[in-house]
Parts: sequence; structure tokens; C-alpha cells
Amino acid sequence: PPPRPPPRPGRPLLLALLLLAPLLPACRSTRPAGPAAGADPVPAAEAGEPRFGAGAVARPGLSLRVVVDVAGRNEVDETSLRISEQGRIRLPLLGHVEVAGQTLAELGTMLAEQYGEFFVDPRVTVDFAAAMADQTAPWGAVRVLGRVGKPGPVALPPTREMTVSNAIQAAGGLASSARQRSIRVTRPNPDGSESVFRVNMRAVGRRGRAEEDLLLRDGDIVYVPERLF
Repeated sequence: PPPRPPPRPGRPLLLALLLLAPLLPACRSTRPAGPAAGADPVPAAEAGEPRFGAGAVARPGLSLRVVVDVAGRNEVDETSLRISEQGRIRLPLLGHVEVAGQTLAELGTMLAEQYGEFFVDPRVTVDFAAAMADQTAPWGAVRVLGRVGKPGPVALPPTREMTVSNAIQAAGGLASSARQRSIRVTRPNPDGSESVFRVNMRAVGRRGRAEEDLLLRDGDIVYVPERLF
């Protein structure tokens, strides 16, 4: 005959198990609990990243990024300006500027006022930036700003012979609104001062006065102003 199934537990045994269930220890996970939902993340400073609050001020050793926007176009875009021990940075057209001890908002207001002497209604953005390696050419570079096709750095050739007209051509040429008779070249001197030269490109181009086409040096800044109608 087939085997009989095992007998079911009687009612007294089921009742005893139900009465003892609340007294049995609950099972717990051995995995450590993670942060609760919505909890604050680990501060960036603890992860080895720089952290600046809204009231952080510029100080020697930090690097700044300064962007000057005029009518939707970046006239100045300096990505890594390291603040010197004297608390200064060097900006195109402005030269050395004292920045230490000021907040980003204060710097933006100050620089907008100063750049207002060169541009109409400039909007200046200042932010902290990571220090970047020097990416200039081995022979140096100049910067061309203002009314040209592509403002920005222009690398010097291996011969290191580049004139104002060469630099302007490399920067996309003169814009139709450029004031050709009063191009300004700013040159830093070893003692920290600056020399300023004026170049009349109309005389160089139309009158053939090549001797007035200034030979540039590493670090020179060429500024092409806008013609006033």
C-alpha cells in the first residue's frame, strides 16, 4: 500500500508557535546603513576638491577666470590668472590690477567700470579657476583684442618676427567697424611698468609706410578700437 503523508501539527502546537512569535529575535541585515535620503553629501573639501563659499575673497595663490562680454561676444577671456604674492593679476588693456581681499562680485563691478573705458556696456564675469599649464608657443605669443575677426592669442613664429599687421591678419583681419588709425600696442617691461605704442594701420596699408608696422614681442597686447560713427 502507498505510504501515508506525515501527520499535520495539531492545533495546540500551532497555537504555541503563534504565542511565541513576538518573543523571537528579529532578523537584522549586517550591511552598514547608507546615508538617509535627502541627507547632505560629503563636503567637497573632504574629497580633496577646492570649495569656495559665496563670500570667498581673492587671495594670493588662487587663480581667476575673467571674461568680458560685449554684445554677446567675448572680447577678453582669460582662463587662468594666478594672483601674485602682491595680490595682483595682469589683464589685457588694464595692466596690473589689485584684486586681493575682494569678492567675485566686487571684482566684477570694478572690472566692468574699468573696461568701460574701452568697450560699450561690457559685462564682466569673474570666477575661481584651477591653475592651468602654460599653453603658449615655445617662442611666445601676443594677444589681439577689439575689432578683429577672432580675438585671442596669436603664437609668434620660430623667427619671432611678427608685426602688428601680421598679428591682425592671424586674428581674422580687421572688422568693418575698426578704427585703423589708432591701434594700441601695450608692452610689459621687466621692471613691471608698461610701454604703449600707437600704430596707424591706414598709413601702413594705404600709404606703404612699412616702417610704422611695429615689430611685436612676446607678451604684447594689440588692441583695435571701434570706430565712432
